Amino acid sequence: MIDGVLCVGGRLQKSNLSNDAKHPILLPYTSHVTHLIIDAFHKKSGHSGTLHVLARIREQFWIIKGHSAVRQVLRICTKCRQYNAKIGVQLMAPLPSSRLTPGHPPFYHTGLDYMGPILVKVGRSQAKRYGGIFTCMATRAVHIEIAYSLDTSSLLQVFRRFVNRRGCPQHLYNDNGSNFHGTEWHFNPPASSHQGGVWERIIRSVRKILRGLAGERTLSDESLHTFMVEVERILNDHPLTSLSDDPRDLDALSPNSLLIRRLQPGLPPGHFVKADGYRKSWKHVQFLADAFWKRWLKEYLPLLQLRQKWLQPQRNFKKGDLVLMVDENNPRGAWPKALIETFPDGEGVVRRVRIRTANSSYLRDIRKICLLEEAA
Repeated sequence: MIDGVLCVGGRLQKSNLSNDAKHPILLPYTSHVTHLIIDAFHKKSGHSGTLHVLARIREQFWIIKGHSAVRQVLRICTKCRQYNAKIGVQLMAPLPSSRLTPGHPPFYHTGLDYMGPILVKVGRSQAKRYGGIFTCMATRAVHIEIAYSLDTSSLLQVFRRFVNRRGCPQHLYNDNGSNFHGTEWHFNPPASSHQGGVWERIIRSVRKILRGLAGERTLSDESLHTFMVEVERILNDHPLTSLSDDPRDLDALSPNSLLIRRLQPGLPPGHFVKADGYRKSWKHVQFLADAFWKRWLKEYLPLLQLRQKWLQPQRNFKKGDLVLMVDENNPRGAWPKALIETFPDGEGVVRRVRIRTANSSYLRDIRKICLLEEAA
């Protein structure tokens, strides 16, 4: 007891420390005053971590169960939560039926995205071109079209060229767009590229192959078109299943196994009677398609069973949670705060939310928000 104040005795009487450090004032663990002192030292030390703040406090005060008390105050510090809040994650979703349903023609379910810009020579100047990447959701087949701009007119022409060469898809998936006759469009939330992982992965492959073929050269329009078709062929020859060293095994499945019927089916398709002669070609083509889908079910589909990441379920975001909206164009300290409205999927898991800031409203994936405070 020093001047009526309860202090720590300790064993540092002979040290060169100040009297406050030798005999720090004893503080209770749960006192409001204790929390105010911790908060003051925390701000004074530049929002440092638990051990640093505790060391600064012990130069003057000794808090019972100090480590726990400091950690508790730091946990509710708004500024620290703003800088340290983790981006939302959730258990990896089951694959959509569009990737698991056999028997449809190629590009029945199609993902669409753009890559670029790619600089090309036009006379003595340069112009920007873009690659429209169409990906079959089931077979992983790829179709590439060259777009001359990002406007609606160019997109319509890209889509028309694709439809005329591959047929009209029944379902089209992308990040944004508008409706076309005869096609049902499915849109991912803005800025959630991982939800379109099927075609986003293809874009990376296209860039890699194009770099290997063309290097850093600036191509002409004609050369770019030629190289893109070459890239398309390389990607469609890519095996969907593992290659075997056993010569008795069949060739690995690839998208071209269905697109151009380069399939090793095993035995020829049954026996034909004379009356079936005019239909023989059709039967053989149908047999090759059936052989592809049978092998696709047995060899390729089981490979999609395992989750590669996001293996454990996490807390669902709830309506009224206070969050930060991720904005890669600004530092974290400038990210806007917002309240959210949730949209659970068929399994009751929240993967997308509507963010309501002071000025606007946005639809976003949970990987574009950080939780600050849970709703009451």
